[in-house]
Amino acid sequence: MKPGRTRWAAFSGRKDYQELTIIATAKAIISTAPAINYEASVYVDALGGKERVAMAAGLRQRRIKIKKVRGVTDESNAIIRLADAVAGFVRDYLEGGKNMEMVYKKALEKGLIKKL
Repeated sequence: MKPGRTRWAAFSGRKDYQELTIIATAKAIISTAPAINYEASVYVDALGGKERVAMAAGLRQRRIKIKKVRGVTDESNAIIRLADAVAGFVRDYLEGGKNMEMVYKKALEKGLIKKL
């Protein structure tokens, strides 16, 4: 994985998980995709059929070029396991985990992760 390709977003005061996932995914794609020629393949942990259709539609409404949207399980997909680990690490940092502050700052400094 290229440095700086791991993006994260956090939202507070909202509970519309599906919409927030669409927003964060769109921001991540826009921040990394070339301006013209791209098609994104989106993999989301535990995404069911109806949610998959809504996710694809929400991304297309934001003019994101989608090749496919799939729901996968973390047991079968190493990238989803990595995303879960990064999410847990960032959550620990945001919740004030003292041990995570230095690691988080170092990851930002080295361009390994980026806040959307």
